[in-house]
Amino acid sequence: MVPVTYSCSLPLSPINKPLTQQPQFKTPQILELSGIGNPSILTAAGIKPIVNNPRIGENFHDHPATGFGYELADGEQSLDSMQDPSYVETVMEEYASTRSGPLSTGGAAMGFVSYADLATPAEVSALQDLMLSSTYGGHTAEAKQLLAKGIASKDEASIQIVLLPASLNVKHAYDQTKFFEQPPEMAGKHGFLLGACIARPLSVGTVHIASSDPKVDPVIDPAYLSHPADVEIFSKGLAIVEKMVNTSPFKEKVKRRYYPDGPLDLSDKKAVETYVRGNVATEYHPLGSCAMGKEGVGAVDDRLKVHGCKGVRVIDASVIPLHVSGNIVATVYAVAEKGADLIKEDWKL
Repeated sequence: MVPVTYSCSLPLSPINKPLTQQPQFKTPQILELSGIGNPSILTAAGIKPIVNNPRIGENFHDHPATGFGYELADGEQSLDSMQDPSYVETVMEEYASTRSGPLSTGGAAMGFVSYADLATPAEVSALQDLMLSSTYGGHTAEAKQLLAKGIASKDEASIQIVLLPASLNVKHAYDQTKFFEQPPEMAGKHGFLLGACIARPLSVGTVHIASSDPKVDPVIDPAYLSHPADVEIFSKGLAIVEKMVNTSPFKEKVKRRYYPDGPLDLSDKKAVETYVRGNVATEYHPLGSCAMGKEGVGAVDDRLKVHGCKGVRVIDASVIPLHVSGNIVATVYAVAEKGADLIKEDWKL
């Protein structure tokens, strides 16, 4: 057994543009370089196929995110204060001496809302039909049934709402180094980003090698919004974001929306889709590219062993077949603990 890793570090990307040169997505790459995977993909990359397992590198999905940027009212303060070196020095001294102040908090805030609480029964039914449609690929029919059932539940955490307390460069969300820079129009001002993220996405992408050179990173295509159901869910997420900032006591603390700075009619589905497709990014929760499932459906079995192999296991986020409603770290820990138990059982430890 070779230990492999699957990091949660996925650079932000424009919609429908495959991601390349990401050194963290190595699980499918290690297997494919070893001759385990889809023979056509292996052959095209110059690798001799040894084990036919076409599910390696498939079923990749991630939590996509979008949102709006807002400027705070005069007198209100956000972490934009950290742009001032003297302020940083002051709060560092405060934390060192009293363990209090801005550096004593996590900064961001988040919560969840169900799609069913935001939509009419007719909208829920229409979305379910879209999710179950055979026109669009991605998940298996069984997985689509499960997701469609969940979207109608008011107990389902369909949409994650995230508040980042600084004015971020939303229009450059595809580049993390630019995204976390304060946009020029907010220089000297205080703002925040309020985002919506899809908890159980319908869109499914891939992670595959394109070269036999292990130093060449695999090509990652997250396929964001390739399923139209995700666009519809995002439309409700953006609507609740705008409703939040226009509700007291929040609205008294907001001066304006700085991004997008022009009008955006959230009742206009085409306008919303255009905005979302131009402003979607990752929430850094990738998984599924070596998913657990029966042979032909999953890449590994229920004991995390690679189909077609003896003694090769994958124990990381890539084995999770469907996304979880929230950050994945706790689930990854659970997979690791269960994987350790399975190894001990096999070795009678």
